[in-house]
Amino acid sequence: MYDDSYNSWYPASNNSGSNNLMLIIEDSEYDYEMLIREVKKSQIECKTHRCETGEEGLDYLQNRGEYQDKHKFIKPSLVLLDLNLPGTDGKEILANIKLDPVLKLIPVVVFSTSTNSKDIEYCYQKGVNAYIVKPMNIPLFQEYIKVLLLHWLKLNTTYIDTFPSYPD
Repeated sequence: MYDDSYNSWYPASNNSGSNNLMLIIEDSEYDYEMLIREVKKSQIECKTHRCETGEEGLDYLQNRGEYQDKHKFIKPSLVLLDLNLPGTDGKEILANIKLDPVLKLIPVVVFSTSTNSKDIEYCYQKGVNAYIVKPMNIPLFQEYIKVLLLHWLKLNTTYIDTFPSYPD
């Protein structure tokens, strides 16, 4: 069942993750729609929440502004982060996440069109868990998303998944 109120997809799954929320920080409507299509097709239980700007992504992660309710806006099991965002870019978001004692425990996967070696080096220096270059080929894009979901939301167990509650 797909729940538009929270962009959630709940297919049958043996997933053991308690949370399985993927925060998608992506400004491209096209890329976001392709991601959501693959999430819907997958057999992995996964909730999603989208933030279209870097500022909104940081507000969500830090429970600020409209995201203050920590029970409604839970910490994600995975952050899927585009680098090229309007305003606060993905590199600044990554740096903020990895400086925070709780947020740094959340895996961050950069999913970007940038093949710039300086961007890739910067992200790994800051502690990104994976850097994936978005393929321009649609079948390959779909395959990358399938593998990403399988690895990060089915096979991987994060510390956040085992956290009973979040410190204030």
